[in-house]
Amino acid sequence: MQSLRFLGVTVVTAVIAFSLTLVIWPIPPEITLPPANLLLYFVFVIACECLSFGFGVAFLMFAFPLVRRLGGSRFSAWGGYLGIAWFSLNWWPHESFHRTTLSTNFAKQIWIQFGFHLTLIIAAVLVARYFVQAARNVAPAELYDRKGILAATPPSTRTAVLSND
Repeated sequence: MQSLRFLGVTVVTAVIAFSLTLVIWPIPPEITLPPANLLLYFVFVIACECLSFGFGVAFLMFAFPLVRRLGGSRFSAWGGYLGIAWFSLNWWPHESFHRTTLSTNFAKQIWIQFGFHLTLIIAAVLVARYFVQAARNVAPAELYDRKGILAATPPSTRTAVLSND
């Protein structure tokens, strides 16, 4: 049942986003449109970005209990949760701003760089931190050395390799 609700939110949000794309980001008259034979490919990419946005909304609505259950600190769980959501949510507005911004409008270009590109880098760090903490919570303790660093091979494998020498 939860999967159907997740899918439903994803699709409904994607349809709403797709229908609002040119309303929120109208194509400026000075932007050159692609040739007619390529237009469908761009529409397909926009549809995929809207689906990704819908997935991000559904993730925000339904995924936090699972993220929190996997463990890690509160900061790490929230960072991983919001980072994963941002990976999905950002593409619709991100690409729409690129599509409607002239390449010579440097003030708007730098806003896109900071607002999207830089925040994706931050999100990647937060997701990686969450992943490491969650993996430590579910992996057997013997996979780590004394400093908490993941060993290259499990101790039982290292023992077996050493005894064969």
